[in-house]
Amino acid sequence: MKKLLLAATLCLQLLTACAKISTASVNIHGVNYTAQEFNYRVEDPSNPDNHGGGEMVDSFSAGGTLCCYELPRIWKPGMQLDIHTIRYINPPPDAPHDPRKAIEEIRETHRVTVPEYPKGRPGELWVLRNADGTFGVVISDYQPDHAKWPGTVKGWPVPSVEYQREYWDMYIKDAEGSVEVYQKMLSDLSTEPVTRATKNWEYTEKIINEDKHFMKFETDSRGQRVRELMALHARFTGPTDPKFIAWLQADYEQSLRDAQAKVQKYKDSRP
Repeated sequence: MKKLLLAATLCLQLLTACAKISTASVNIHGVNYTAQEFNYRVEDPSNPDNHGGGEMVDSFSAGGTLCCYELPRIWKPGMQLDIHTIRYINPPPDAPHDPRKAIEEIRETHRVTVPEYPKGRPGELWVLRNADGTFGVVISDYQPDHAKWPGTVKGWPVPSVEYQREYWDMYIKDAEGSVEVYQKMLSDLSTEPVTRATKNWEYTEKIINEDKHFMKFETDSRGQRVRELMALHARFTGPTDPKFIAWLQADYEQSLRDAQAKVQKYKDSRP
């Protein structure tokens, strides 16, 4: 009886060892060929304990290297895995949605087929969100821009012209905001010079008092800024000094020209 139990135990251990040897632990990567970021994780449909991933992949970019997913060492036709994703969208005003939420969370599961292993052995697992929004996986020890990359889409994501323009318009809008700010300050300085100059003087005094302790560090940019502001204030008797008001006007006018030039630069180079 003892011999039978011992034999059974040895068989069980051998089976367990074989089961472990029959899989390979591989790294996971996410690549996004769309303008919409997503969060993902992968899971074995037949074994929920086999899962990995869990990061946000930005628009037209790739994520990091995550651990880990167990792939069978021998590929078989019909092998599948689940990609669980989370996306966030701004729903149209006329679309049914929770009015308390400005952004809607979309959770989806995509069951995809695992492609045949290159050279018959498992490689790293690449989770792809394709340009049309569909998901798939590639098994490869090479990156998407390598000549031996087996995926259909070659190369890293490239931002679309529409996406580039969207961000360029944000830069233009931000620069135009600076133009409006300096125009307003020049207008205030023209109508109420002492009030505008006093606000500027008090603001810079606040910076000096709050950051003065950084002066002990020779290379600290904040300490250098405090020294420059103190030297500036030393040139004038105070915010009502006509020379300070004249200096402030010249400074605002130069800042306005710089902001206007930045707007034009962004417009000229917009895709």
